[in-house]
Amino acid sequence: MSYYKLYRHLPEGNKVRGVLYLCEPGRRGETLLVKAAETLENLPVMIPALVYPVAVTMSPRFGKLLPLLRNVPGRSGIRIHGGTKPEHSQGCVLITRKAQYQAVVERMLYEQKRNEDIRIEIIQMRPGDHLPENQVIPLQYNDYEKVPTKITQSPAA
Repeated sequence: MSYYKLYRHLPEGNKVRGVLYLCEPGRRGETLLVKAAETLENLPVMIPALVYPVAVTMSPRFGKLLPLLRNVPGRSGIRIHGGTKPEHSQGCVLITRKAQYQAVVERMLYEQKRNEDIRIEIIQMRPGDHLPENQVIPLQYNDYEKVPTKITQSPAA
């Protein structure tokens, strides 16, 4: 199974910024969080903080393969796509940097082709909460296989 965690920061006006991580198994049984992307959501139409199954499907609106969050209460068509302003979203999770967006979509597509279950957990941070920076390693993009890979050491090390 492929598991992602989206940590949402506190709202700033009508926008909510966040950080998307890919959970990777470590060498000693620990879970490493690989920083995959910076995100943005539109506060008035934001989806609940829950765990969602993800499938990469053809988007009728965008005309390309995009991750689709399934089982969103009372909603359909909630996707992960690129965007830089809250109004670019009607409930979708936006990835604000093109290279990060491409790496996440390619990684999820690769995982789906390997018949892996893909899940995303959305976590709403509270005042005083901190991102789990001590376990974070950046996502890198392997140009040969077109699959994002991780580096061997954490920047904190």
